[in-house]
Amino acid sequence: MDDHNEPDCVEDPAHADADAEINEQGLHVTVKQEMVKDYYLQKYKQEWELLPEFEDWLQPVPDDPYLAECRLCNTKLRCHKLKLRQHAKSKKHRASVALGARMRRNTAFVPTRTPRRSFGRRVTGPARGRGRPAGMRHVRDEADPADQLAPQDVSYSDTGRVTYSIGLGGNKVGFIGAGVLAQAVALAILDKGVIHSGRVTVSAPSSRHLSVWTSWGATVTNSNDVVMQTCDVVVLAVPTAAAEAALRALAPAHDCGERCFISLVPGLSRGTIEEILASKFVPPCPPGDVQTMGSMHVVRCMVNLAVRTGTGCCAYSVPAALPDRWLLCLEVMCGAMGVSQALDDARLDAFAAAFAGGPALALAFADALALGAASVGLPWSVARKMAAQTLLGTGHLMLDTDRSGEPLHDEAAPVGGATIAGLVALHETSIRSGVANAVQACRKALQADSH
Repeated sequence: MDDHNEPDCVEDPAHADADAEINEQGLHVTVKQEMVKDYYLQKYKQEWELLPEFEDWLQPVPDDPYLAECRLCNTKLRCHKLKLRQHAKSKKHRASVALGARMRRNTAFVPTRTPRRSFGRRVTGPARGRGRPAGMRHVRDEADPADQLAPQDVSYSDTGRVTYSIGLGGNKVGFIGAGVLAQAVALAILDKGVIHSGRVTVSAPSSRHLSVWTSWGATVTNSNDVVMQTCDVVVLAVPTAAAEAALRALAPAHDCGERCFISLVPGLSRGTIEEILASKFVPPCPPGDVQTMGSMHVVRCMVNLAVRTGTGCCAYSVPAALPDRWLLCLEVMCGAMGVSQALDDARLDAFAAAFAGGPALALAFADALALGAASVGLPWSVARKMAAQTLLGTGHLMLDTDRSGEPLHDEAAPVGGATIAGLVALHETSIRSGVANAVQACRKALQADSH
């Protein structure tokens, strides 16, 4: 039916019984009778979900074919395009869209406010008065329609946010390498308030990635030596093949204060990094001699891309002589990135082979799951979203099961059910051996890159 023929005013079904009672009592109902005259019923149409203006929020109501529902606002609506479009323009719906944009973590980060150091306390009122940065907004859990953030913004209004500022203290963090992995770690610590972007410095040989860091408020440079000289925590985030060359190209250090050097490079052992850095001090010192090296503490940490949302996983290896202040600094940063685990240096490469590339393997499975859902009739937009949510929810189930010790497979796939039939078909494709072979191939590639 053409949208121009749809009524401008449609009566709510919730008032139908009330109008009938008024009619029986003989009251004046001439105006409402005209409204009822233009009212008609229309069933939900599946093709509406494919329209760009409805695809992100429209869904049917299972028990009523004449109603639709907004999954963002939890609001039931009449099945008319005009009513749906009116809802999309309403303040309530726009506020829900804004809240969803603020809660999503994206690859780019454009801070619009300065997080206040609250030492464990949340900022709940307007940032006014002595000692507070001018123009700093107060933190709210609810979205303000007037406070629309850029689509690539990261929110400080996360209800689970904890201020970790006391953990890093006044330390400055520097990144050698400005690519995807460095950006993921930076997004994690910036979004959780671990450090302010003004205390971050990043270096890269070209300006291809530096514009993103500049928009965050970080200091950018093309010299790795500037990062080594000005930062207390130095993060090495370059490809394995270029790591040794980048370390050997560093200028000799005549006066080096105490620093924590964190390597995100797989395949490059802590002993090799210490040996290269030891040769940079004048006079040269033996590898591992912390006092002679000017207290340069080398730490290895393996992360995956999911850390940029604060829900990733990471593993780290620290030297035995690492002071408590640097261990606290490392644990605070890893805590902002997600779940962390201390491992021996020899096992970090195995962790990197399985879980540094784990998001890519999980994405491959999610795409396959969405493809299967689409093949049985679900729209692509719904299939992709539900596949992602299934992986997310299953991860929480696995973590809860590890803590409680309850069997998860028995609950997820009851004997004799349809899920068992699906698992049988899946195992016929040798999915277990396929994933194991993929991890082993990653491990061999890391070994090849390190030689």
